[in-house]
Amino acid sequence: MAGEAPLLSFAGRRSRGSFFAYNASFLVLEIALGLALVYATGLGFSNSFNELALNALMVTTIFLFGLITSTLWILSALTSIHRFHDTGHSGWWVLLRLVPGIDLFVWIFLLFMDGTHGDNAFGPDPRQAKAR
Repeated sequence: MAGEAPLLSFAGRRSRGSFFAYNASFLVLEIALGLALVYATGLGFSNSFNELALNALMVTTIFLFGLITSTLWILSALTSIHRFHDTGHSGWWVLLRLVPGIDLFVWIFLLFMDGTHGDNAFGPDPRQAKAR
């Protein structure tokens, strides 16, 4: 999106719509990949695998799901940093997302809090860049 911060950057700002779109797509992707990995482990087909092969498949599946989840969490944290910047706050506030139970409140704050109008210390207003 024009005027938005690059996804793999700590700098810049992101609008609420872009923040929601990225995080919704991350959630859908994580659910789809999680279901695919569960299916790949032979759920319901455990009788066709020997025990050692099934255990190795389960360990591999858990590792892959952890890797995918960690990657998507990092991408989500980067979009959160951009939203904090848009609201005029430091990106370090994203560390609140590591506190269980607080994560949802931080996400709701970032989704509904209006960004600062015009340029701020973190860059140009992403909404004004779209209007140009």
